[in-house]
Amino acid sequence: TITDDTGPRGPEDTCLVSISGPGSVVEGEVASGYTVSLSQPAVTDVVVKLTYTGTATDGSDYTAVTSVTIPAGQSSATFDITTIDDALAEGTETLTVSLGEITGGSFEAIAGNPAQATVTTTITDDTGPFGPGTPGAEDTCLVSISGPGSVVEGEVASGYTVSLSQPAVTDVVVKLTYTGTATDGSDYTAVTSVTIPAGQSSATFDIATVDDAVAEGTETLTVSLGEITGGGFEQIAGNPTGASITTTITDDTGPRGPEDTCLVSISGPGSVVEGEVASGYTVSLSQPAVTDVVVKLTYTGTATDGSDYTAVTSVTIPAGQSSVTFDIATIDDALAEGTETITVSL
Repeated sequence: TITDDTGPRGPEDTCLVSISGPGSVVEGEVASGYTVSLSQPAVTDVVVKLTYTGTATDGSDYTAVTSVTIPAGQSSATFDITTIDDALAEGTETLTVSLGEITGGSFEAIAGNPAQATVTTTITDDTGPFGPGTPGAEDTCLVSISGPGSVVEGEVASGYTVSLSQPAVTDVVVKLTYTGTATDGSDYTAVTSVTIPAGQSSATFDIATVDDAVAEGTETLTVSLGEITGGGFEQIAGNPTGASITTTITDDTGPRGPEDTCLVSISGPGSVVEGEVASGYTVSLSQPAVTDVVVKLTYTGTATDGSDYTAVTSVTIPAGQSSVTFDIATIDDALAEGTETITVSL
């Protein structure tokens, strides 16, 4: 009869387990050919659990294989690790697979080979600043914009949102451009850019509209994505189906306040000698006209139109202007009338 030795176990009593695998892989490809080997064939199945370390992350950079089984009678088993093609410009990352708990095999002792208990694979970007390939959809973070469909002039158009298809690694700065029939400065105050902080996937902003006195009807304000920088992605671009949002601005319909009313004023000379021209009468608007403004004039006072002066019956302020001037010719007669008054009213 031959019995097992009962003294301290030596190398000859121990089955050593080793692991080997590929040195590198491009993200999105399969890292194939990992092998867990025994120094001699197993009598019963050997189950080897695997642990993972390195700068790459299970679930976002690769899908871990948690254990392998070497069947009875065999001395090795192979497995593959699927890597994930993401949009992040991560450069080279490392994936280290180590032997964990080892059970089975019916050996007097079984243990990891100290010289081959781990294998490290580098994962490289497939495109972007660290990879040679052409970016595809899976390599690109898409930026979209949404916002309110309408706003009443004078109110704040709130809830504009710039969104990323995945959280940013570094701050993303998105410049905004504006088109439409509404005008920045007179109809609204533009927001020129927004910043999405690192770790976030969206940022919101509001646009203040201006309540003016102009009857403009419905105007449009279209906000579009402009230059986009940052984020730490292999590529970042505007979403073709969400690159702009149009908001309609409507005139306020409630009770009119001072901000809704254009005021018309008149000024002129305080005196004139009969026979001379009273010059420098001015009719003014509190803001420029959109279309021509016709102002009729009326006259009162002790002076008489036709015998003391020649009345100007109306003036026109052209579109785009806020004032117009006119003169009144007085008549030099032979009457000793003393001081007379001429009052010009709107």
